Amino acid sequence: MGNTSADAIITALGRVVVNFASLEFTLGTAIILLLNIDQKVGQILVSKLPFKGRIDVFDALVRYQKPNMASGAQHVDIITNLGQLEDRRNQIVHSAWAAAKQPTELTRVKVNVRRKRGLSFTFEPYDETKVLELAQEIKQATEKVLNYAISLIEGK
Repeated sequence: MGNTSADAIITALGRVVVNFASLEFTLGTAIILLLNIDQKVGQILVSKLPFKGRIDVFDALVRYQKPNMASGAQHVDIITNLGQLEDRRNQIVHSAWAAAKQPTELTRVKVNVRRKRGLSFTFEPYDETKVLELAQEIKQATEKVLNYAISLIEGK
């Protein structure tokens, strides 16, 4: 049995997961660098922070240490993008996957229960390109966070 389009999409989903883990680690490292503390102590502090918590702490540290940078477009864009990427990653990770009408796609299946709306289902087709684009955006965000943190430390 050879590789199928479904296999390629599943591999791409793995890239999203791996790239997001790298982003999360890099954001934690950026916090540690801004705190200017021992790496191991920093890992103890950030390891228990959820991703949104890491975004909030990073944002607060920049606002406190570099208020002129925190109001800049680069900072606002990075913080906004991090939240959006987490939301998009969560859509993918916290969904079920099923065969799609097209052999080159899988269908993301999400079941929700909401007060006032009750039960709802979301069915969304994904192809390999769509998933790989998200993986690439996450990878680029990782590089931006790292470069931004370095520029903050170097005072640029």
